[in-house]
Amino acid sequence: MRTLIALLIFTISFSANAQKNTDTIAEEKLDSIQLVLKKNQKIQQIYSISQIDYILDSDSYSLEQSKKFKVHFSASLVSQIDKPFLNWLKGNPEEWSGNLMVYEKGKKEPTFTLDFERSKITSFSQTIDKEYPLNTTIYFASILEDVLINGIELE
Repeated sequence: MRTLIALLIFTISFSANAQKNTDTIAEEKLDSIQLVLKKNQKIQQIYSISQIDYILDSDSYSLEQSKKFKVHFSASLVSQIDKPFLNWLKGNPEEWSGNLMVYEKGKKEPTFTLDFERSKITSFSQTIDKEYPLNTTIYFASILEDVLINGIELE
């Protein structure tokens, strides 16, 4: 029993240290994630993003049909919401386009890009904590269409 407990404690400790090492490497590599939001092809706002997730989803589930992908995109904002963001939230998908760019430290060109011509926010949440009022967390999810990832069209 003592051996089992010691092994369990060692495994948990090893996993925690491995996670710390992975997090440190990731922190050293990325410089910034930026979302440039446009309405009717004019830049409305540039947002700093702390984390992104995306899923590619095909409209077609048949092997005979060509695939056109939609991107289910979610992210967390570093800054507070503002008027352009709220207009995006309530806006018409045809009006809103943009670019997502991920930069590594020491590089002037983005290492990952995601360009979209149509978008609509599908969900939004904000956490406000009275103990830490400056530490609000803002998450949103959207559907992006007519997408290029690293310059490659997803169609």
